[in-house]
Amino acid sequence: MIVVGIVSACSISTPEPSPVAIPTPAPRVTFALAGNTADQSTVVAIAAATEVPTDTPLPTETATAAAATDTATPEATVAVEAAASDSAAQSDTQAVSDTQTVSTTAGVTNSAVISDSTPLTTTAAVTTTTVATTTVAAETQPHVFFRQPSNNATVPLTSTVIMSATGLTIAPAGEVVEGAGHFHILVDTDFVEPGVVIPKDEQHLHFGDGATQAEVGLTAGSHILRLQFADGAHTALAGDQYRAEIVVGAVDGAPEQAVHFVMPRDGAVTPPQVDVEMAAAGLVVEPAGAVSEGAGHFHVLVDTDFIEPGTVIPKDEQHLHFGSGQLTTTLELAPGEHTLRLQFADGAHTALAGDQYRDTIQINVVDGAPARQVQFAAPRNGTEVSSPVAIQMTAAGLIVEPAGAVLRAEDDAQPGGHMHILVDADFVPPGEVIPKDEQHLHFGAGQLQTELELTSGVHILRLQMANGAHIALDGQQYRDEISITVK
Repeated sequence: MIVVGIVSACSISTPEPSPVAIPTPAPRVTFALAGNTADQSTVVAIAAATEVPTDTPLPTETATAAAATDTATPEATVAVEAAASDSAAQSDTQAVSDTQTVSTTAGVTNSAVISDSTPLTTTAAVTTTTVATTTVAAETQPHVFFRQPSNNATVPLTSTVIMSATGLTIAPAGEVVEGAGHFHILVDTDFVEPGVVIPKDEQHLHFGDGATQAEVGLTAGSHILRLQFADGAHTALAGDQYRAEIVVGAVDGAPEQAVHFVMPRDGAVTPPQVDVEMAAAGLVVEPAGAVSEGAGHFHVLVDTDFIEPGTVIPKDEQHLHFGSGQLTTTLELAPGEHTLRLQFADGAHTALAGDQYRDTIQINVVDGAPARQVQFAAPRNGTEVSSPVAIQMTAAGLIVEPAGAVLRAEDDAQPGGHMHILVDADFVPPGEVIPKDEQHLHFGAGQLQTELELTSGVHILRLQMANGAHIALDGQQYRDEISITVK
């Protein structure tokens, strides 16, 4: 007889230039979303309660530096190849590619996890902020984008969404003027075809008053937010420049402001080439330069401590700057344990005060390790443990997110899903929904830590990743297995 009890304990931890100014608050719109349950596929239904008035590609950078010694560890040697200019304390030049090549050895233990929440049922509210008419430099190529949150951010159930554009005039609906229009946010639904009027309903949110900011409420779970620009008659315009898309994970109790490593996750085993993705909630990620409240850019610190708040983050072999507003990079790390710290700084590279501007993970670099893999970080295979058993799950090269509307395919450019632990039960065949019972434990809020109450004896624990509808994914990278002995 197997006795299983779970106590989940985890905490939560594109940008473009020329943002549109955001003035005074305006009308409030409420709507309710019903998402998928914790164990089956997503169905979204939203009821509008109040009318709204009728009427980016990420730049990347590379840097060069020489070897250095890490005082906190035996030694750290870093080689980073340069392709873009970025002064250590001042301006940054946008670049087209981003590859950080780092060779180093070091390690510090750390815990960075995601908090538990009951997935997928909520009410939502939108508060808009309007502008009269704002024009961005006419010579700039048209482009719309989300300034906040960033892609793959973990957000609270109600969070601030900021929309922006370059090369366009943001104006209230009404008159149709070339190069002018207003925003629409589409929640978990596809873009409207060009030339078609964007409907106004529970999944098509209109900002016909010229609003560029809204407080958006979402059900717990993963969601796709699509930004679509339309003319004064709400007619969708043709071209990718009038569209943007982000994925967010809404988690009850998530902090309003936070930065975090999307991947890899704490405790991951990775190959020497480590794909890194960063995200921010409640903050604008933008290129270095101007100092703006609530905005800044990322720095990855390799095997070195955080910089004190109020101090300029140096630029060297262990302090990697992403001053063009990048959210992704690839690090080349030597085999061994490494500690990566994520630190957010303002436009002048000055470190900001508060844990919301920091995240830390520890990874183990192993030659030949798969680039994409879910893993048990603890306990280790073959170990003897006491009940309750502390479990830590992790992933390299995969997005870990709440269950919900995001159904990532195996061939997705950013594959991922959420975790399930199977206790003394076989893996579920790919393409089938993972059941939810005493032997099939779901972590649909994106959790990576839990405790299991297990009886004495040998137990086989299997880790299986599934998409937002709890459908098992196909491939060994989505599975891990350990055997443990409970005293």
